[in-house]
Amino acid sequence: MPLESFRSSRLLNACRALGARTFRRFRKDTRGGVLIYVGLALPIFLGISGLALDGSIWFANKRSMQAAADAAAFSAALEMTRVNDDALAKSRAIADAEESHYDPAAGDSIQINSPPLYGPYSGNNAAYEAIVSRPSPSFLSQLIHGEQVIVRARAVAIVANPGGTPCVLALDSFAQDAIKINNGTVKAGGCRLHANSRDAWALHNYNGGRVEADEVDLTGGYENDGYMSSTPDTGTLPIPDPFAGIPTPNVGSCDYTDLTFSNGYHYLTEGTYCGGITVSGKAQVEFAPGTYVINGGSFKTTGNQATVTGSDVTFYTNGSSTIDIQGNGTVNLAAPKTGNYAGILFYGDPNAPAATSHTVTGNGTMLYEGYMYFRTAELKVNGNGNGEASSYMGAVARTVRFGGNGEMLFQYDPTDPNVPVIAGGSTVTMVE
Repeated sequence: MPLESFRSSRLLNACRALGARTFRRFRKDTRGGVLIYVGLALPIFLGISGLALDGSIWFANKRSMQAAADAAAFSAALEMTRVNDDALAKSRAIADAEESHYDPAAGDSIQINSPPLYGPYSGNNAAYEAIVSRPSPSFLSQLIHGEQVIVRARAVAIVANPGGTPCVLALDSFAQDAIKINNGTVKAGGCRLHANSRDAWALHNYNGGRVEADEVDLTGGYENDGYMSSTPDTGTLPIPDPFAGIPTPNVGSCDYTDLTFSNGYHYLTEGTYCGGITVSGKAQVEFAPGTYVINGGSFKTTGNQATVTGSDVTFYTNGSSTIDIQGNGTVNLAAPKTGNYAGILFYGDPNAPAATSHTVTGNGTMLYEGYMYFRTAELKVNGNGNGEASSYMGAVARTVRFGGNGEMLFQYDPTDPNVPVIAGGSTVTMVE
């Protein structure tokens, strides 16, 4: 073999051996390997960190928006039970949302829908839906899809039993036994019983008392030691005084003073009766249409044979004057159908002392067609009948006490345009 070829062959073999040894050393050398892995994993770490940061921001905004949506939906439903004005209810909902992290200056938007646009309550006019949206800053997510993320929250509140009319309403917010049934039977036809009291015993039925009503609504609780045809709903919203805006009659000077009738027929006209009116014995008293102001004393009936009648009449008790109808006679009175006192038969001074107490007894031949309204006073309704039910249209008072052993029938016809409509008594519940 020529010398040059031999040398070239040896050099080639040496290079191959050197390359093989170098590759084996490189393959076994682990120095700097971590940097390679770090370099490969760094984009993944950055992506996870970006998603975590975005997620935490979205979660915080979601919580804020959910609080605002809950407040708005509940407020809209609540306000609707108070004012029955859809636009005002939605306006109030937005105002309450602003107190719960909703900030239109930051780009937030809100939508109030009734009925809801989505979900199982869509189409339900008693339900209110709030949808709150907020643009949320993002890092990785916006780089990926190139759009700003919008965080949304939704809530739905529903009004249960909207627009119901109570025929018995106790206004006191704190009284124990605001509605009290001691023996006797209270029946409600086409209407409900409602107590605004927050007390655990807002209603107390005992001593054999019976309540026969489709609905009994209480802001507070109840104690039942008698019979009730339906289980009361507790936690309902208070009902504002439905007659708070009506004017009081002009008392003026005395037209009559200390009238007492025990026999014969008597026809009376409207005016101011100082010292009250007392009907007893076998007297028959008919009241002409109008407003009768009792200024001092009572409008009082006693005995078993007295008769009192009148249509389109309202009796107003000034100050601590009272209504005191007792005995087993005949009483048939009906409130006006038009005017300031439409539907109101007995009207107590709205500033009367809290100790003022009115008594209306039904003894089987008594018909009271109109509301008995005593804003600051107690009303006692007694039934001591002969097997028949005395009939009333409605009672609104600070507290209402039922007693006796007869039946007290409250009848309400919602189709009668002359009957006052008292809205409220509803419950507001978050359902979504």
